[in-house]
Amino acid sequence: MNFIYRRSHRRLASAVALVATATTTALPATASAATDSPTYNYTSEVGDYLGQGNAEHYSPATADFVLENYWGNTAVRFTVLEPRHGGPYAGTYWVVYLSPPSGQRLHTGHYTGATSYPGATATAPGLRVEGEGRGCGTTYGEFTVRNISFDATGDPTHLDATVIARCDSTSAPAYTATLHY
Repeated sequence: MNFIYRRSHRRLASAVALVATATTTALPATASAATDSPTYNYTSEVGDYLGQGNAEHYSPATADFVLENYWGNTAVRFTVLEPRHGGPYAGTYWVVYLSPPSGQRLHTGHYTGATSYPGATATAPGLRVEGEGRGCGTTYGEFTVRNISFDATGDPTHLDATVIARCDSTSAPAYTATLHY
């Protein structure tokens, strides 16, 4: 599989569908990926709409990854595309949008009280998770950015983060993902 470096969000727009959700719970202590290769792992509690109670792992052997600025640099978008059934991206995809409170740049730290992206406010970050044709109307959650870096033009080059998302209610079953790029 390939690492895909794209700057335009329009190239992936057709591969992405709905909206997702999240809420607050203590983030698990997860170790950063030991490799510089991108990975995406998720676990989904029973009853979670996004992950359907499943757990998955994606690596360069099974998927392509994209990390890019999104929507006028108000968010970072992490995309996982798993080719299937003969088409380049006719299979699984996951997209995670992470946005700091409005007027800020995404940096290392723990972001709580996240709401559906784009919905960041001066005090609340934005978060959205979509995948496999599923998303949620309202996202509640939190995320921790353990490491992030940008190149000289402001494009993201590295991300190590954990996300907890819940669909449509702060008490809904959790979808937890780790992102490494």
